[in-house]
Amino acid sequence: MGDLGRVLTGRFESMVRRRRGITTRQEQLTTRTEIPQVDKEMSDLGGVRKVRFGLAAKFTIPVSIVLAIAIVLMGFVVYGKTSDSLKLQLTAQGVFAARIAAAPEVDSWDPDYNTHLNLTRRVDRIQAELALAGAATRESTSPEMTPEKVKELRAAVKKHDASQRFYNKKRLARIIRTATRGPGIYLDLKILPEGGRWVTASGENKGKHSGRPGTTATSPETEIFIGTYPVGDRNDPARFFYHPIKDKDDVTVGKAVVVFSERQIGNDLAELRSSIIIFCILGVLITAGVAFFTSRVFTRPLGHLMKDIKTVAGGNLQHRTRPRSHDEIGSVAFAFDHMTQNLAAAEVMRVDLADKEHQVSLAQEVQERLFPQALPNVGGMTLDAKNRLAGDLSADYFDAVQLEDGRVALLAMTASGRGVPAAIVLSMARSLFHAVGVQKSSPGEALRAINQLLSQDLRRGMYVSALYAIVDPATGSGSLASAGHRVPALQFVSASSGIRKLQADGIAIGLDKGPVFDRSLTETGFTLDSGDRLVLATEGAFLLQDADGEALGEDAFLRVVLACCKKGVAVDAILSTLENRLGAHPGDHDITVVMASRDA
Repeated sequence: MGDLGRVLTGRFESMVRRRRGITTRQEQLTTRTEIPQVDKEMSDLGGVRKVRFGLAAKFTIPVSIVLAIAIVLMGFVVYGKTSDSLKLQLTAQGVFAARIAAAPEVDSWDPDYNTHLNLTRRVDRIQAELALAGAATRESTSPEMTPEKVKELRAAVKKHDASQRFYNKKRLARIIRTATRGPGIYLDLKILPEGGRWVTASGENKGKHSGRPGTTATSPETEIFIGTYPVGDRNDPARFFYHPIKDKDDVTVGKAVVVFSERQIGNDLAELRSSIIIFCILGVLITAGVAFFTSRVFTRPLGHLMKDIKTVAGGNLQHRTRPRSHDEIGSVAFAFDHMTQNLAAAEVMRVDLADKEHQVSLAQEVQERLFPQALPNVGGMTLDAKNRLAGDLSADYFDAVQLEDGRVALLAMTASGRGVPAAIVLSMARSLFHAVGVQKSSPGEALRAINQLLSQDLRRGMYVSALYAIVDPATGSGSLASAGHRVPALQFVSASSGIRKLQADGIAIGLDKGPVFDRSLTETGFTLDSGDRLVLATEGAFLLQDADGEALGEDAFLRVVLACCKKGVAVDAILSTLENRLGAHPGDHDITVVMASRDA
């Protein structure tokens, strides 16, 4: 099959080696230069942006701030409520103490209450024994009142008064203890009779207040003043509770005043404030810790997913992402793993597609070299040929060769199938045409020789149709043979300005290895006069589609060829007329037209 066959075989062996992962150094370099942009895009996936402010922090900070504000507000509310409660409790206790202090008769607060002198003033008539005792205290002329007796009576009175005063003091202390329960808040108790003198538990009238008094709903008669009371070398804030003392006729005969210190409330509130501050700080820290721990629990699966994404973005499409939770993040991880598998499959397809594109590129390069780079310059005859592709590779082939005896051989071929297989078959047929076909004197002999060799290598169902003509440019005589080519050759007769169909019988190359093919093949002779033209075309010319998608057919093609031949235009004009005037499109079939014009 010659050098071209060996070159083509070497090309396809390299394709097979790449499909199996076996490549030479030169093939590796070629492949790398063909898909640099795709590799660059894959490498760019590794540039994952670093996380500067994670979801855990975004969740922890606002939650901590909100809860901290809530805790602080709760602390303010607790402090305010407790302060009000302590003040109300102090007020209630002061009112209660003042009312208890005002309960006894006003005279009972006198330190001399129930003493001899006090009884003398309060009782109009006393018993004779008391009158005698009272008289005994004064100068007496009674013979029974001896100086010793008088002295004895005076001692008895003095003892009684001392005992009464001690009792009065104990009673006063007992009342004070009952009325002022609550250590640290009681300061003093004062009794003010109407028109009398102050009686105080402390023994002196201390403390001062100003302003308008306040009252309570539970005891509207009790007046409350705010002031200060001296305690040692300092003045404590104090409250003065005034309650009226009334007699049996409900007439106010005096006032009872109880003085309570507010310092203890301040101390209690200070302790409460410190406790609340400590509670708020601990609450904020605990809340932040719990929020951060919770956020880490929620974001840990997301962190694993980020690592998986970085791994995949780095180019490891075989990495599997395992869902670590059953929530939305787990669903995303499952979807990402599924996407990674699809990407891996797409990457395999990409590599395979790049390999196939490389194969097609090589086949295109080979096929371009198979077509004649220039048609022979033959005296007395003008040659022209064009091939319009419908895809990447052509399933048509044409050739024009001047034989050793001066005649011109014109060839138009169409291989079955498409793409690389069709290109391979055409390259083999082309090699055989140049190797043995041009050595034969007639078209029939040439096609028989080609079929004998090519049919041995074609698998069942593969074939090549061919239209082969040999013309003598000096005399215009020629002969034509067809191997299963359904498009007849066309002869433009300049004398009559008409078209003549040149048809020959025969089956396609490759369908039979010899006897049937040889018997079916016939030749048709023709003569080209001055100005006549011979047109060879492939089946794609009949299968051109109009604007409605319908095939143009043989008649439309013949009309276009006739019109163009009358104008004396070349093959380009025929194809352009089909595409422009008739709105024809190549569709899925290649179009090849070969024309030989005999000079006038």
